[in-house]
Amino acid sequence: MEVEIELKLNTQAEAGPIIAKWLQGQSKIKVEHQEIELSNSYFDTPNRDFRKNDMGLRIRGLQHVYEQTLKTAGKGVAGLQHRPEYNVSLGLFETEEPSCPDLHLFPADIWPTGFHLEHIQQTLVCQFSTQFTREQFLLTWPDETQVELVWDWGLVQASGLSDPINEIELELKKGKVERLFSLARQLADLMPLAIGLQSKAARGYRLIDMASAQAPAFLKTQQTLSNAEELNQIIPALLPDQLAKVLEQWQKMDLSQDHNLLGRSVELSELLVLLRVIVKRLNHANHNAVLQHCLHHMCAFQDELSKRQQAVSACKPESIQQAEAKQALRAFVLGKSMILLQLDMMQWLSEA
Repeated sequence: MEVEIELKLNTQAEAGPIIAKWLQGQSKIKVEHQEIELSNSYFDTPNRDFRKNDMGLRIRGLQHVYEQTLKTAGKGVAGLQHRPEYNVSLGLFETEEPSCPDLHLFPADIWPTGFHLEHIQQTLVCQFSTQFTREQFLLTWPDETQVELVWDWGLVQASGLSDPINEIELELKKGKVERLFSLARQLADLMPLAIGLQSKAARGYRLIDMASAQAPAFLKTQQTLSNAEELNQIIPALLPDQLAKVLEQWQKMDLSQDHNLLGRSVELSELLVLLRVIVKRLNHANHNAVLQHCLHHMCAFQDELSKRQQAVSACKPESIQQAEAKQALRAFVLGKSMILLQLDMMQWLSEA
């Protein structure tokens, strides 16, 4: 068993050439680079027994060599994932790929209670697939910290629909998790980024649901305290959990579209009020430099967000001026200051 400690970032840039150019100037980092083509088939039962247990099952192929992988339910802190995974080599297949994973090849003690292995094995079907190019950089620092930085670009395909892949993954191989956050901040200086909360598997299931116009009933929902007064009533020990939940709500917001952009930015303002209350209370209890830094930047972010919102409201509807003001608002809420503030809070949560 391996345990991934991973930070996923979405981008709209051609990340590979940007990363390679930046790494050329990093004389203290040893870089090993390769580019590979990967094909992946994801399997589940018609009842989605794997999805319901927050597990992912796939067969991955690379130059006719195949491997089956099971990713089991792990724990995540607002985008930073710790997830156990099991990999089994299936060997070389020259003419055709393996048709189905063999669940008996995985350790027998990893299955959840009530998981009917024999029946599930018999009912496995391929649900969706991904094809992407992976540009892989293995980074090693003088202190022997090691991070695998990959840029994946390609497609998720399911039920006749497709969704583009353009994401960066930072996986800690050896060393302290703070290196992931430091590296993510450096990448934010180079290109637009957003925290990626959805795995490729989750995006595949989403495409299936879009094709069938159905929403799965088993999707989990996070219940978050709705106002500052409620937050002031809970004990400090529960505040980190609330911080993670509110932060995740922010990360799930789609602020990239014109449709109701102003209304969505107002929702963001309300989330920032809650985050500020939580961080202020946590900082009062911990006197932490990272939390103090978060508070400072949160105040600046809120002030600038308010100015951008007022600029949109002051313009005539559908005017050129309003379109320009909306563009400025969108650029701000999706900009570098947003990702840096999120990374600060995520790092504190990962170390708390």
